[in-house]
Amino acid sequence: MNKVDRDYLDAVIRDGCVLCEFLGFGQSPAEVHHQRTGTGAARRANHRQVVALCVRHHRIGPVAFHVMGRKAFERHHGITELELVEMTARRVTPPE
Repeated sequence: MNKVDRDYLDAVIRDGCVLCEFLGFGQSPAEVHHQRTGTGAARRANHRQVVALCVRHHRIGPVAFHVMGRKAFERHHGITELELVEMTARRVTPPE
């Protein structure tokens, strides 16, 4: 991984869970979730196609992406994975 990607991922984590913010829970610590939409089985998106998700929304607990699966996660939370990727990118990358 190059320095630019590493710096981007560090900024994603620093901003906290984008879904917690969207749902009105405020800021919570985050980890990086690589986009699954449009990638093949067992393939990961590049380091710019990521979502800042807390552990509860990412991988542990009944409402986590990797527990529910993408479609159920999107239905339950009322937002798509791609929308969360876009929200994450807007928070991290200032407008030009």
